Amino acid sequence: MTVSSGEALQTDGKKEAGQDKGKAVWVSVIGTSGGIGKSTLAMAFASAAMDLPVGQLKVLLLNTEDVSDWRLWLDGREDRTLSEFILKGLCQSHEKGDWVFSQLTCQKEGYWFLPPCRRPDDLMDLTFEETVMLRRQLSSQFDLILVDMGGRLTRPQRYLLSQSDRIYFIRDTSPEGQEKERSCWRESDAWLPLDHPARAAVTYLIGHAAANHGSREEEERIPYEKKLYDEDQGKRHLNKNTAFYRFASDRIRKQMVEIRP
Repeated sequence: MTVSSGEALQTDGKKEAGQDKGKAVWVSVIGTSGGIGKSTLAMAFASAAMDLPVGQLKVLLLNTEDVSDWRLWLDGREDRTLSEFILKGLCQSHEKGDWVFSQLTCQKEGYWFLPPCRRPDDLMDLTFEETVMLRRQLSSQFDLILVDMGGRLTRPQRYLLSQSDRIYFIRDTSPEGQEKERSCWRESDAWLPLDHPARAAVTYLIGHAAANHGSREEEERIPYEKKLYDEDQGKRHLNKNTAFYRFASDRIRKQMVEIRP
């Protein structure tokens, strides 16, 4: 993960006031390496949240990656992304934002899905004020928002991360992965103070494709199974009869109980 250079977050080492947070619980999934289960875990969290026995939750999976295979999860729609929401939902009205979301529902899974920007610059160009507005609008419309962070953190992503209720850091235990992780946290010191509440919100998990060396005894490994997905008419769906899915379901259930007892 490469953290973009630039000025520190305008949060003064604190989370934003309650009126900016809205009602949603924010959970971010990040990591330093590709292929270790970040996106799959975020998707599993979203799907599992729909099965929680707490009444119907309105769940959003927000993908902020630069590169993603998100098209496999939609019914061929490619004309409604985070770029469109920024233009129509953020720059116009709440009604327009609702209209954009009506085009984005992930039909088979039941949760809302907002694909990444068409161009990375669309996200990078957001000002601090626009990012706060984006978060406020999303928070007012959902109960749970899961953010799939990409391989680098732009300024808007840094802000969203700093405001998360829980951060799942997916570790790559290889020497190369560990060096990337150390570099990530060294760079983050410039924009996320050590006493910031988000630091205490980090939970480390070992990636399901990570090597078996260098792991810490107290950290859980994400279960890996070959058949994580089912295919249905060219679309992929998570296989719910796996240890991986049960792991995600148990995690998100505990998460919601901790934050919303």
